[in-house]
Amino acid sequence: MSAEEKCGAADAEQSRTADLMAVVKAEHAVIDARFSELATAGTAVWRRHAAAKGRVTRALKDGHAGRIADARRRENEAYREARRIADECLAEMSALNRARLDNVGAMFEQMDRSWAAGAAALRALQHPEDES
Repeated sequence: MSAEEKCGAADAEQSRTADLMAVVKAEHAVIDARFSELATAGTAVWRRHAAAKGRVTRALKDGHAGRIADARRRENEAYREARRIADECLAEMSALNRARLDNVGAMFEQMDRSWAAGAAALRALQHPEDES
């Protein structure tokens, strides 16, 4: 491959690297936004559970058996909902982290190809006598 062809190949790899970096940056912005939504959802559901616990405390102070039982039932429901939503949020966050790491891995692999092509082009330009 001639030095000119190697320079063209290096330019093409660099272009692919820039394109991939733009995609990864955009995907990371979407992932960051989703993480924020999930964190907000998780916080809200645990706050609802805390409020339900507060109602149990107030019912206990009131001493009315029916209110105590109702408050405990609602607190248990709120806890189950909080656990379910928290588990779902954590599972999605884990999947998003895996996707983010896969993206970074793909970007690093492309950067390696780009740098290798650039190094080959530079060697060809510095030592044209070595071209085969």
